[in-house]
Amino acid sequence: MKLSLSQRIIVPSSAVFVLLQLGLGACILDHERHSLLHQLDTQARRLATSAGRSAVPGKTLLERDNVVFCEVRTGEGETVFRGGVADDEQSRHYSFPVALEQGPSEDAGTLSLALSTLEVDRALTEARGTIVVASLANTALAAFFVTLVVRRVIGNSVTRLLKEARIASAGYIHQQTTAPRACDEFEQLTNALRAMSTRLRETVDRQSKLAAQAAPKSTPLERVASE
Repeated sequence: MKLSLSQRIIVPSSAVFVLLQLGLGACILDHERHSLLHQLDTQARRLATSAGRSAVPGKTLLERDNVVFCEVRTGEGETVFRGGVADDEQSRHYSFPVALEQGPSEDAGTLSLALSTLEVDRALTEARGTIVVASLANTALAAFFVTLVVRRVIGNSVTRLLKEARIASAGYIHQQTTAPRACDEFEQLTNALRAMSTRLRETVDRQSKLAAQAAPKSTPLERVASE
């Protein structure tokens, strides 16, 4: 199936526009992901700070939002508290120094946390769907306006030139070709058609004159006979 001139312009431009939007959407999603993970990191640091002030760090952390795993160990590796289950694919792990009452210093223990990333994944999925829908809508709108412009500026001009070229090829070479107001290329094409029509007209006129001159003149007897 052959594509029209407007389709040859619109289809590639729409594809490029979609790719550009998808690339921009990927950058937006990456920035949004880093922002959400930064918020999660900030939450983990706050939880570790609040746990350090607690007499028994870790017991109340599992009741906080997004906390799926918590473990507290002393400097000697003894487990003071452990609770929850962490999924490596759906959680983000942290480790912070924490003060323990039984420790000799403020950094006597280690607090390990795992925060769920389900909310982050859900937000990114929603954002991805919004970007895809917006990209398709923008592409459809852009393709519509490009179609209008191409058909008005290029399509109408080509159709007019094609119509007049067909008229000239049918023998009506004395008709003047009007130049469409589109671009320099169409003006050059119009000038070429005009030059072709002029040469054809001159050739036809020259042949008509030669035919008239070559026609045999009637003699007086032939004129009397015809009268």
